[in-house]
Amino acid sequence: RKAARANMEQAKATLAVARDWLRKSRLIAPSDGTIAFRDVEEGEVIVVPPVTVITQIVDLEHLKIKLSLGEKDIHILEDHKRFKFTIDAIPETQFSCRLTFLSPVADPATRSFPVELIVEKPDKRMADGMTVRVKLPVVFKKATIKLPSAWLSEENGKMGFYIVEDGKAVFKQVTLGSYYDQRVEILSGLTEKELVITTPSGLKSGDAVRY
Repeated sequence: RKAARANMEQAKATLAVARDWLRKSRLIAPSDGTIAFRDVEEGEVIVVPPVTVITQIVDLEHLKIKLSLGEKDIHILEDHKRFKFTIDAIPETQFSCRLTFLSPVADPATRSFPVELIVEKPDKRMADGMTVRVKLPVVFKKATIKLPSAWLSEENGKMGFYIVEDGKAVFKQVTLGSYYDQRVEILSGLTEKELVITTPSGLKSGDAVRY
């Protein structure tokens, strides 16, 4: 009887382990969505730690558009809450979105304010990561300079561009406006006659420049 009881206890322990393995083999999503990718195969053993990302779920029913606005353009959002936009992959169709978030703090790297818009009535053809073009009612009082944002530099916590003066690099602090297709609007601090350095990486004021 002792042997039978020991065998029963061992069987119960084995069953408990099997049930635990079965429980751990099931993945329950925290919300509805579409699987974006899967990095493991069925039956594969996952060892933790370290933490392993095995999949990602994207909620295509609640899509957001993220963009940035310069301080001179924030006032646009006071009177306008809904906007039209297009998607590069679906250029023939125009969609609608509405404002859901405007950061009260500027991004220290770009000096612009992050904005979030939620897509109204998402289309099945939309996908996370697509490039969109939002139509904002921006009106410029005067013509402004727009330069590639890749030319921007930071010196002593200030944003600006390096220009050439007397064969040397000189940092010019500027006031930035809005960003458009990887270009940034220059509201003040730079003139059209100044020669801007297009590859400022590693430069500092006073460095000799060949051009």
